[in-house]
Amino acid sequence: MPTEQDARERAWEDNGLKYVGGSMREYFNNGFDAGWNARSEENAWVKCSDRLPEYGEDVVFIVAGCVAHYEYLNGRILGGRFTPPLGFAIPGMTFNASHWMSLPELPAEEPKP
Repeated sequence: MPTEQDARERAWEDNGLKYVGGSMREYFNNGFDAGWNARSEENAWVKCSDRLPEYGEDVVFIVAGCVAHYEYLNGRILGGRFTPPLGFAIPGMTFNASHWMSLPELPAEEPKP
């Protein structure tokens, strides 16, 4: 019977990505796991080739296509803003991405006693 871990790895492979293993597994996969755990019809990873976020929307995204000094960022999950025509941006840098996901709603504040 497939495990939850198997399902996560299969989801990465279905989207043309490689699930990162080894000693840095937790660091690389926390963002994807957050998306996996929050998945639903309206809150799931979206392929950039299928649809892009709205201009200025804050999202999490999977970096793709970095070269030279920034190759180590390929496949990493970052949070930033979609700013066409530049792409997905964090302060001081812009990126191409393979997938993106809207940020989930913040938890409601509990009333203070």
